[in-house]
Parts: sequence; structure tokens; C-alpha cells
Amino acid sequence: MCGIAGYIGFEKKDKSLINRTLSLMKNRGPDSKGFYQSKINNKNLLLLHSRLSIIDLEDRSNQPFRKDDFIIVFNGEIYNYLEIRSSLENEGHKFKTDSDTEVILESYRKSGENCVNQFEGMWAFLIFDIRKKKVFMSRDRFGEKPFYYYHSNEVFCFGSEPKFIFSLLNKKLDIDIQKLTKYLVCGYRSYFKKRDTFFCKLEELEPATNLIMDLNLKKKKYKYWNLKFSPTNLSELNIYERSKELLCESMKIRLRSDVPLAFCLSGGLDSSSLAAITRKTFGRNIHTFSIVDKDPRYDESENIKKITSFLKCNSTIIETSKDNFLERMEKIILYYNAPIPTISYYVHNLLSEKIKENGYSVVISGTGADEIFTGYYDHYSFWLNVMKKNKNFDIYLQERENGYGRYINNPLLKNPLKIIDDDKFRGHLYQGSEYFSDLLLNKIDVSFSEENFSNDCLRNRMMNELLNEIVPAILFSDDLNSMMYSMENRSPFLDSSLVEFLYSVPTKYLIKEGFQKIILRKSVNQILPKSILNSKEKVGFNASIESMLDLQCPKTHDWLMSQNPIFDIINREKFEKFLTKDYSQNYLSKFLFNFVSSKIFLSSYKSILN
Repeated sequence: MCGIAGYIGFEKKDKSLINRTLSLMKNRGPDSKGFYQSKINNKNLLLLHSRLSIIDLEDRSNQPFRKDDFIIVFNGEIYNYLEIRSSLENEGHKFKTDSDTEVILESYRKSGENCVNQFEGMWAFLIFDIRKKKVFMSRDRFGEKPFYYYHSNEVFCFGSEPKFIFSLLNKKLDIDIQKLTKYLVCGYRSYFKKRDTFFCKLEELEPATNLIMDLNLKKKKYKYWNLKFSPTNLSELNIYERSKELLCESMKIRLRSDVPLAFCLSGGLDSSSLAAITRKTFGRNIHTFSIVDKDPRYDESENIKKITSFLKCNSTIIETSKDNFLERMEKIILYYNAPIPTISYYVHNLLSEKIKENGYSVVISGTGADEIFTGYYDHYSFWLNVMKKNKNFDIYLQERENGYGRYINNPLLKNPLKIIDDDKFRGHLYQGSEYFSDLLLNKIDVSFSEENFSNDCLRNRMMNELLNEIVPAILFSDDLNSMMYSMENRSPFLDSSLVEFLYSVPTKYLIKEGFQKIILRKSVNQILPKSILNSKEKVGFNASIESMLDLQCPKTHDWLMSQNPIFDIINREKFEKFLTKDYSQNYLSKFLFNFVSSKIFLSSYKSILN
């Protein structure tokens, strides 16, 4: 796992600017740093890299890595690199390292841009073909690894983080106030709807996308992979067996590492499944890390103790607290160069710090399971809509009421018929946005929209969450939280073969006998305790803002109301009235966190590059 950056333009960058940029990249790559600079035709090419050594720890795999007429800077892991390497060696390709970086280059030498189709992993890379004077860039299917760029008629700049680009440009780009306002009012689901960034003219290379450019900075961009819901005729038994097989294969290749691995464990089914496969199926010793909140709504300590005792593994549990909340928020947001999407990712940052303190450089997380197996409370209602003409519908409805329905707190979802009667209903997703928009000095459009992937309303919702809403926000934070502490995050549920298979499963098989995630439950039912397998309550890494911030303290009120550019967006008087609200209502506490996060982001802008 690494940091990458680069520049193509008329200006030759001096050593002090290069060193400043490499210094900014040190968290992403503390083990080595390097750069390549050359003038080709009338353009200067600069490639920078900082390395976190995970596979082939020798200096020979440092980057920028050059082989013959190809130079690469690469951030990520190609998990199936051993299989690809073996195939290439059989065809006569020679290797001088044991790294996946060299495997990418040799694959490109053989297959050109199509090389990415055989990669299973997470990546953001740039290859420069010296002979053809061609630049090839690519990002992994789900966007696990970031790739930002700035492009004008005379300059192309890219990097793993915005501040790397700002450093190479020797200027900061303006904050996109429209983007920030949308996040403030509509929350994290709006974060990646358009794949824009919080800075004007700073673009993000979309997931599953290749970008090709010549030295005249003429570029073309295209998607190399698209997910589709294509149901096939499968038996239940075949579904369970194939899902188990693919999940185990995904774990097997994601356990490849020359350094120790840790596991994030929330206590729920998703993270417990990954820990159990590693411990029970592969016989590996593991160390799990968990965080619990004093708010009983978010306390999964009992489940955590049950699973770690069952697996007989090392376990570290930490608790949330009010200590230094605002100071830590400032530190995280300055690193992010963006607001933190939700309080869950603040909590995850606490956990990441603890994992690093224990000496780990790779961590496994359960990102993506809800979006491929079902998992959110509203999924059950969308599923009932799909099944409403089934002869057993009344039984399915009763199973929902006797199970998941008991845990739903959102008043917009308590009525089981709400989505059954209207599959276009999405009022719960931007809950409160109309009210929050009334706090703005200038109102914005807060209507909810989604991409049309499928006519199946559940699958369409899940694909929007996977590709446009929830998973992108999680991956954004997973990457930054782990990289802030020089670690690599891996997400086994985001294996392309596993995801594609599950999107070939007919929707009717996703829920059974009142259980969501029935396919995952059946896949791990021999290696998890019944208490975990039969749990229907969803918690995850979460916390109450009142566990972090003393809202009754006058100092807190003074800080919230203190002068800041946020009050060029929010009406100060209306916001002060808002502070008298009861934050036990989840959507109100989410908005307050958005406000805190946005306020700190605006004040941190002046410190970028300083």
C-alpha cells in the first residue's frame, strides 16, 4: 500500500517542491520514497511514490519501478498476482522481483489496457510507456484505492490525496461550497452521487475506469467493467455452496502478506464471518479489534465476547469517550482534506490507531456485505415489494414483523407496507433534508435521485448503495483511516467473482424464514455460534454524538456558535434554535455531526500545505 503522485507539464519541478510532496506522502508510504523526472519532447514528466511494504519487502520492489521502456507508480494489491505471474512465466516472461508491481507491468506488456480485466484486487496506478509516449491510468472496480487528478490545457496532475496535487501545483484549489452544502443537508449518501470532490476542478477517476493520455494531454476515459443484475436458474443448495466457495477463495488470496494481519470485529455477522473463515477454515491465528459505545443502541460487547471466545482468538476492545473529540476531529479532517462522512468513520479512526499501536500493517474489514447479501432494514421492505404477488406473501410479511420490524426505530420505515405499496419511496434516505435546508442562507435542491440499474427495486437499491452511495463513502474512509496510520485495509466481500455471482442469484433467495443475509448465514453456519447466526439486530461500528461531545457544556455551545465560514452557509440564528433539539432522534444527531465535520473542514483549509 502506497502513495502515488505525478505531474506532466511545461514546468520542471525543483527538488524542494518534490521533497515537500514526498513528505506529505509519508503516512501512505513510510518504508521508502522516490521519484522519476524526465523531459520528453517539450513536456516534463514527474512521478512520485512512497511505499508501505506488504509484499516483497526488498528494496528491489521500490517505486517508481522501471523495467525496459515502462515505468509504473502503483498503489494497492493485486491479490491473484501469483496465479497471473505463473501464467506469464509459462509464456516466457521473466521477473526480477517477487512483487505484484512487476506483475502489473508484465501483464500490460502482454495485454495492454485489457490487463486489468484479469486483476483481482484494489489498485490505482499509472504506467508510462516511454517508447510510445503514452500514459495509462487505471482504478479498481469498486474504488478501494483513490485516484484524484487536475487537468487543464497545459497541466495534468494526479495523486492519492488532494494535498499531493496542491503541492505539485503549488496552490490550493477552492472549496466547492455547493458540494459541501449538499453533504451538510443530505448527509453521506450524497457524498459520491456525482463522483465530484470537495474542491473545484479537482476530479476523481471513477472506479472500474481506465484513463489513457498522450503527452499533449489529450485523454480518453472508459469503463472496463460494469456490474449487472442477471438472474440465472440456480438451486438453493448450489447458491449456498458456490457462495461459500467464492467467499473462502476471496479470503484465501486476501490473506497473502509478508507482514501480520489484524481483523476489525464489530460483533455482527459480516466481520464475524471473515474472522471465522480465517480461524476455523484456514487455521490461522488472528487478533481482532473492536470498539464499543456506552450508548446501549451501539454496544455489541456481548456479541464480541461470544465470537472471540468461540474462535479462541486474541481480542482488543476499546471504548469511545469524550476525550479530545474536537481536537481529534481536527487532526483527522486535516488529513482527509474533506469532512468525515459520518460518526462511524470517526469511531473507525480510533480503532485504526489502536490496531497500528499493536504493530499491524494490514487489517481486514467487512465492507460490502450488506450491499451484496442484503443487510439494511429497508431491504426487507424492498424484498417484500418484489415478492408481493407470491402466494406466501402474508407469511413473509408476518416474519418481517416478528423479526427485523422490532428493531426499526426510523418512523418512516415502521409501516411495513410503505415500500410495498410504493417502491419509489425514498423519504427515509435523505430524512430531515427539507427541514435542514430551511437552515441554509441559500436553499438547494435536496430531492433524492438514484441511478436506474435494474427494474428489480431491491437490486436497484442495493446496486446504488454498492456503487454510488454507501460503499464509496466507506471505502473513502477505510482508505484514509488506515493510511493515516500507515496501514492497508482489505475488503474480502468486494471480490469481483463473489459480487458477480451474488448478482446472478434470483432475488427471492436473498431472504428466507425471516432472515436477511440468508446466503451468508448458510455459507458460514458450521463455523459461527448460533447467537451470531440468528441475530437480526444491526449495529456495526457506530456511536452517539452525545458519547463524544458534551452538548450541555457551555464551552461546547460556544464552540458550535463561534465565528466560522460555515455561517456563510447556515443561518446562525436558526442554527442556535436547532441546538435546543433532542438528539435522540438519529437524523438530528447525524446533521449535528455533519455540521461539526463541515465547520472543521472549512477552518482546516488554511492549514493545507502549512
